[in-house]
Amino acid sequence: MRAFELNYWHNILSEYRANLRKTACVNDQGRLREMLLVMKFMNVNTLRPHSMSAFYSETFYNLCDELGLLVYFDWNGSRYVFSPEYDEKKSQDNRLQSMEKTIQDFRQTINYLHNHPSLAFFSYGNELYEHALSAGKSFDPIIEKYYSAQKDIDLQSRPASGSTGRPTYKHDAKVDFVDDHNYIGIYYGSWQDVNVYLQNTPDIIKAKFNFSLPFVNMETGEVSDYRMHPVNFLNWAPELRKDIFDKQIFIKNAADKSAERAYFRLNMNGGGGRLYLTDLPAYRERRSYLQVKRYIELYRKSHKTTDGVSMNTMPYSAASYPNTHYNEKLKDQMVEPWPESNELIITEPVYSFRTAFYPLQAFLEISNNHIICGQSSAAKITIVNDSLKDSAVDLIIQIRNEKGQAREFFKKASIDIKQGREIEFSYTVSIPENFTARKYTLEVFLISGGQKIAENFYYIYTLPGQDRVTSFPVKKLALYDLATAKYAGLGMKNTGDILKSLKIPHKLITDFNALSDYEVLIIGANSIDSIFLQSGDKINSWIRNGGRIVMFEQNTGTALPWINDEKILIMGKSSFMEIYYKKHPVFAGIEDEMAWESPAGNNGAIFDTCLELNDGFLAVAAASHYQDTKAIKSIINNRKLGKGEYFISMVATADRYGIDGTITGYVENVLKYILSDTISPYAVESREMDAAAVKIISLEKNEAEYIDLRSSVNQGFSDEIAGDRKGGWTDFGKDADMRNIPAGISMLSGMVPFNIINPAENSGRACLVLAGPGRDYFPARSPEIKINNKMEKLFFLHTLMYAKAAEGETMLEYEIIFESGKKITIPMKNKIDIADWWKTAPGKNMQVVFRDGNKCVMAGEWENPSPLDTIVSLKAISKGNCIPIIIAITGKKKFSQTIDRVELGENRK
Repeated sequence: MRAFELNYWHNILSEYRANLRKTACVNDQGRLREMLLVMKFMNVNTLRPHSMSAFYSETFYNLCDELGLLVYFDWNGSRYVFSPEYDEKKSQDNRLQSMEKTIQDFRQTINYLHNHPSLAFFSYGNELYEHALSAGKSFDPIIEKYYSAQKDIDLQSRPASGSTGRPTYKHDAKVDFVDDHNYIGIYYGSWQDVNVYLQNTPDIIKAKFNFSLPFVNMETGEVSDYRMHPVNFLNWAPELRKDIFDKQIFIKNAADKSAERAYFRLNMNGGGGRLYLTDLPAYRERRSYLQVKRYIELYRKSHKTTDGVSMNTMPYSAASYPNTHYNEKLKDQMVEPWPESNELIITEPVYSFRTAFYPLQAFLEISNNHIICGQSSAAKITIVNDSLKDSAVDLIIQIRNEKGQAREFFKKASIDIKQGREIEFSYTVSIPENFTARKYTLEVFLISGGQKIAENFYYIYTLPGQDRVTSFPVKKLALYDLATAKYAGLGMKNTGDILKSLKIPHKLITDFNALSDYEVLIIGANSIDSIFLQSGDKINSWIRNGGRIVMFEQNTGTALPWINDEKILIMGKSSFMEIYYKKHPVFAGIEDEMAWESPAGNNGAIFDTCLELNDGFLAVAAASHYQDTKAIKSIINNRKLGKGEYFISMVATADRYGIDGTITGYVENVLKYILSDTISPYAVESREMDAAAVKIISLEKNEAEYIDLRSSVNQGFSDEIAGDRKGGWTDFGKDADMRNIPAGISMLSGMVPFNIINPAENSGRACLVLAGPGRDYFPARSPEIKINNKMEKLFFLHTLMYAKAAEGETMLEYEIIFESGKKITIPMKNKIDIADWWKTAPGKNMQVVFRDGNKCVMAGEWENPSPLDTIVSLKAISKGNCIPIIIAITGKKKFSQTIDRVELGENRK
């Protein structure tokens, strides 16, 4: 199914029909026919009228019959019951009620339409979710009634999904295929996560039904009409057009909770928020390339596991009659003039759909999309045949520069491919040393009988030798680089090797006691440790006196010790970054944002960690869900502090330097810049802050005492079926567990070691889950957890689910029992000490130390006011306003041989 979703087809709506439901698709002035011809041009073979839209009349089906378009019938009776008591906003219960009321209407409709050959598939409603119903209710019985009714009337027994976008593991009603909506890689997360989704979902389906069912995704990312600018963007869009703009205006608007601002964050996932407001033609092209063509390609290349895909896209996003939905109030505020013509307007997404949906098409996957001139890269070719017959094709690949000059790279003749199948083979892309341009287009053609039957293209960004930095200013340079020692045996590359390869003189340091001997300091990739975290005052003072520092990417979430609004956050991967100061020297030659990511490759996301958004940002990205007000984060920061400056980059460089052309050029630019005598005008003044106020959560391994939870835990990390009171975690099923957390002693991505129980070695139990909303069958408090030791501090590895409370509200308590008989209750406050696991941001006393997609685990610290009083035990107590999960507890030992003023004074007493 190469499908297109029909959702709110405003420009061809008619009035109410029989006061029952809206009717769409009257063929007014032939417009419907023209629109459907556009769908055919886009190589779409299936249309899904969304159940939230109006009822589609027989005119629509007649035209689909004539033009050879299939229809995926998505029943809208569950949305449109015109009765006084119906309120869609209240709950899914109303939809269940309306489905009961409209089943006879459904039977009449199917009887009315069933002879149309275009009618091919059925669904009885969009996203009928069990978890949104009142306790004890289910959509399954009514879905089975609809299924039976359909099969009674429809003698062709057309296949049905039951409900579009219904999580597979949630339902038991009979279905013929599964439609599981997915917005990963578009609205949130990295596009690489789509590959994992496509690999795992068929396994989930098979486990649920005991056999494989066809699997489609008929709703995913949205491509909207880019002319439609919300008015309230325009009060800050002009600011973004300035060379140096007010960053606080950007931060305020980017973090606003309104739906319009959420839409701005959504645009950052695919084309860039600034482009959206300042250069619509460029934005359209980029968004279409990244979020239509690339996304659909992921599904087409997964032909073995998925049978169809559709974008959640309104038809007027691709082609429209503009004046039919023109807003006169916006006339004088448009970034781009509104078309005066009432003719059909074709927009950029049409061509991206057409390319991705060619029935017989070749797709490339390049392991390193940004190839350095003079190097080669392995590439995989996948040819998919969704046409109606077996085919024999010739494949031609050529490269074209920005001047239009083309050169053939690869040719393979007489490739046989069966109908409904795909084939894969490999070849090598080599970029000659004498190539001088930065950007090229890799063009792919399929030829049959001397005629071109399909074409595809990919942008690649090279690094010509003439653009390499070959000489660097000589400065007194110190390097703090621990990656090799910290990750011995894992083959992790380090920044020191980069400096050596570039022959940049430097001195490797192991502490920060002699910074005054140096002019420049480089903190190497993945080199944060306790020495660094405890040296904030020294580094702060050195920068203020004229020092210049570069910090490369780190895998530890923490506040930086020299300035307390610079925080490294574990926010999940992302694959698009937008540059806001392209004239900064570090971006020389690589201003195009698409050069930073690999749309055809598999070399991972641009970054794994990011920075708290502040006015030091040079580049930003949306690192979480588009409705998360804290989703936009900084990736590169540059600020002045006193006479010096600091430059922080979370772009993944160590593993890709010397391999990826964009990253290699960027690293060389950064080093040249920081070793120069010039501070960029784009480096803003840092605010005056107290470095001592920074909260650092860290503990050396030799000081750690791992609290034994083996006899206290009650759940494992994996769960297969939600609500069956078996399995593990919080019993919400396979998509809502913590199966990917590593067992054993680990710091995860923080600075405190924890001993995470391996459930296979503890009768399947590894974590402690307490009672909360919907899970009253878990205990309200834990058993007594024995400690019997003196502790200076306790560190908790924990998280919450279904935390619906105000910031500062107590969610969980730890009750500490001392040998003296004293008891202390430690409140864990929402968003301060602990938080809900979904898309968690760091708090005042917590750091996110493990992230699996949007699922997070955090570490918190408690400082013992009585370190000389032995802690006998502790208990964890749920407050009932969330489901608490405790994974591990580590103590900082109080060594008896330590003699300090407090202990000496107590001993004298």
